Amino acid sequence: MIVLEKGATSFHAMLDLTMMAFNSGIERTGKEWKTLLDSAGFDVINMWSHGGDADGIIEAMIKLQFSPSNIN
Repeated sequence: MIVLEKGATSFHAMLDLTMMAFNSGIERTGKEWKTLLDSAGFDVINMWSHGGDADGIIEAMIKLQFSPSNIN
């Protein structure tokens, strides 16, 4: 789920608490998803969501890492 930075509904807050209580999970904002994916070695290409709806799609790809040994 991609939650709004500000103005998330009480329904989304309830889902966040439920996820935390049952499986140590949390809902994340777009910014939080970007930070998480960046730390895991991914670049976020695009994010799509329906405004107030928390369902969304995140397009990401593995970061390209260049080193002198990779260049022919």
